[in-house]
Amino acid sequence: MILLTGTPHQGDTGKFRSLLKLMRDDLSEAIDQLEFQPAVVGRIVLRNRKIDVTDAQGAFIFKGHTVTQVPVASSPKMRALDRRFAEISAARISRG
Repeated sequence: MILLTGTPHQGDTGKFRSLLKLMRDDLSEAIDQLEFQPAVVGRIVLRNRKIDVTDAQGAFIFKGHTVTQVPVASSPKMRALDRRFAEISAARISRG
């Protein structure tokens, strides 16, 4: 069986397990223990990164992104809000 998908997990471990079992029912016990045996996914899934995909002639299909930096002036209110977010974040980290 060949199953092609762009996002097999989609944040739902239960559905992902079912998908894996559909492909490899013989690994059902290992799939049920996915949190403790994550390497089992590598025995089932062949992962290709988008950046490595080529056409039949070997030319890369995805050319990447163009990133442009846009300077934005910060107001005093925005800087105060940013400082407050940093304080809240630091307090949460220190509490563990």
